[in-house]
Amino acid sequence: MRTSQIVTDLIERSGLSKAELARRAGISRALLHGYACGNTEPSLPQLQRIASAAGHRIDVTLRPARADEFIAVLDFGSLFPTREPDPLPDMRHVWRSDAA
Repeated sequence: MRTSQIVTDLIERSGLSKAELARRAGISRALLHGYACGNTEPSLPQLQRIASAAGHRIDVTLRPARADEFIAVLDFGSLFPTREPDPLPDMRHVWRSDAA
């Protein structure tokens, strides 16, 4: 999930106006709007302050990046149509022995 979407969700879930949420988080309304639009990225502590002001908290989980990348590749590959492989040509005539 993108940071801008997290901020937008926090604004909506808080039930507060952007101005009030920004005031409680100690930032300007314009900066909060910039975070929500994706024009700028908040730091993790800043995101945690916004979440706290909205009555929520941010939990961070660390996972190996390679596993996430691999899963992303698999998910991407599943978007493409699949097809059955072409059948192998009949090569029995090449392998027949005339000595029999």
